[in-house]
Amino acid sequence: AGAVAADGHARVVIPFDLEAGEVAEGVAVDLEGNVFTGISSQGRFLRLMEGSEEAESFFVLPGLDEGDFGLTGMALNGGRDQYMHGLYAAVVSSNPALNGVHMLDPFGRSDSSNQWWRIEGTEQMTMANAIAFDESADHMYVSDSAMGQIWRLQLYGFVGYAEPEVWIADPLLEGTGALPFPFPVGANGVAVRDGTVYVGVTERGTVVGIPVVEYGAAGEPFVYAELPGVTVDGIAFDEAGNLYVADPPAHTLWKVDPEGQISAVADVDDGLSGPSSVALWEHEDELVAYVSNQAIGDPETIEHGPSIIAIELD
Repeated sequence: AGAVAADGHARVVIPFDLEAGEVAEGVAVDLEGNVFTGISSQGRFLRLMEGSEEAESFFVLPGLDEGDFGLTGMALNGGRDQYMHGLYAAVVSSNPALNGVHMLDPFGRSDSSNQWWRIEGTEQMTMANAIAFDESADHMYVSDSAMGQIWRLQLYGFVGYAEPEVWIADPLLEGTGALPFPFPVGANGVAVRDGTVYVGVTERGTVVGIPVVEYGAAGEPFVYAELPGVTVDGIAFDEAGNLYVADPPAHTLWKVDPEGQISAVADVDDGLSGPSSVALWEHEDELVAYVSNQAIGDPETIEHGPSIIAIELD
């Protein structure tokens, strides 16, 4: 479905109507290849099942106020057989009953009265943004972009959640105020690999690594990658250790290989338009990046509308 780029390796899988205010920031893909996203300001969740040609709306978050950003990042924890399996979504709202991180049943296995809930304690986040789980899928890490913080939350099977806490706040995770926002934009995209939490720091153009040490505490943060001139948004690792970085103003998806070499794997010619989040699906010999296009940046450089785009990677 959707338009195909000239070289055929990218296509729009979920188109949005910018004039109707349809823009998505977050995107997630499960082990089966089902894609999840949401129209931010509407709080509307969409699901594109593997093999389907059209996404379906399956839940609308009630109570968003006019002017709320709404849905930001999202992630799934493991497969369907995982304890507390669900779609976890960050919400930015002036309504304290909605602000924070929500858990949603993405497959309708729960009755309607128990399909979603906000995780208590996460309402304290100023701007909950990206979400990532560790390899066990039992520990969630959430960036607070306005405060330059990473929060940590442990899941306890069917019992529930531990109290959310600020896991780390560090100058390396803080924004600089370089972008035209009412606050510095710091810690943004989050990914976990081999016992280290990686964080994209938007205004610094860096990816910072934070080792998980004894008892789950945060170790000493370090700069894992420097990307001069890059506005770092969403990030993701493939199984080979390549890091993918969404860069909205440049309409580019960058790859940083394990040796630190940086290359562009997709750009405006492939259909990118203000990419904010990236989720990878590796299946057999196939690697696909699902990227949320927000159609933001310099109006003279925007050539495509908002969408979720699938990019076949080498």
